[in-house]
Amino acid sequence: MDKSITLIVSLITILLMTSSCARKSSGFKQFYYGNKKDADFALGVPKWIAMPFVAQEDKKEIKKLLQGMKKAKLMVKEDNSLIKKFDVHAQNNEYESFFYTKDDGDTIEIFLRKDGEDLREIVLAINSDSDAVVIAALGKVNYQRFMSRIGSHLNNSLSLSQ
Repeated sequence: MDKSITLIVSLITILLMTSSCARKSSGFKQFYYGNKKDADFALGVPKWIAMPFVAQEDKKEIKKLLQGMKKAKLMVKEDNSLIKKFDVHAQNNEYESFFYTKDDGDTIEIFLRKDGEDLREIVLAINSDSDAVVIAALGKVNYQRFMSRIGSHLNNSLSLSQ
């Protein structure tokens, strides 16, 4: 009986220590868990659950681009405070601004976070007049392979539009 109680207490302690350490990372997980309660909507799911929500005509390209990414996290807020907080987080945690555009008052920016030769996070931040959305793909993909996929996608898009 005493061994069972000791074992249960030990397992609970290990789980609590593990989850505490996991949240101290400097990546998107830190931002997500630190701001989740302030968001109007926050959801984290494995990639295989998120993929059915991608439009059928985009699914093949998205799968190819995000190959190696394992999880997706989504946060929505009715004002732009979420974007402001993520901008500060990105500046303090070595994110690279990969793409930025502004159209009809909406701002879209894509951030990349590398770890050596690997891309660990792709974050899409969308700020509009009505709300802010932050979507992150988390996992591991070779940075050069990702960049070549982006390049081939752009080449295919340009040749189709001509």
